[in-house]
Amino acid sequence: MHLCLDVTLPATYEFVRTTRKIVASYLEEAGVDSGQASDLVLAIGEACSNVVQHAFPERDGTFRLILDLRPEEIVVEITDAGVGFEPFEQAVAPFGRLAVSGRGIEIMRRLVTTVEVQSPAPLGGTRVRLRQRLSVPALQA
Repeated sequence: MHLCLDVTLPATYEFVRTTRKIVASYLEEAGVDSGQASDLVLAIGEACSNVVQHAFPERDGTFRLILDLRPEEIVVEITDAGVGFEPFEQAVAPFGRLAVSGRGIEIMRRLVTTVEVQSPAPLGGTRVRLRQRLSVPALQA
């Protein structure tokens, strides 16, 4: 079996919370291991929060989340049409208890199998792709 969730939401912190709830319910219903689901929900929340914080400094915007769930792997894409950034030119913030900002991509990398960032994306904005290999196959209904 294969499931796909595709939502477009306003780039606001309220909808980041909504996104986390939607994804958590979706993964639970699909039988994804609770530890891996929690890690993925946290990584997705971080990516969506980055959209809200950085993508649209002077206007309202939206982000799109596509979650592609297969028995052995989950692939998530979060895209926006915001200002974009150059991932390799970002200053590296210290990673520790006192760091407040600048840790988003590093947090995502610690939680999921792979993280890919494309910014600017071909049509502008940013695309973050998260991949999580599943330790226990999902969708075993």
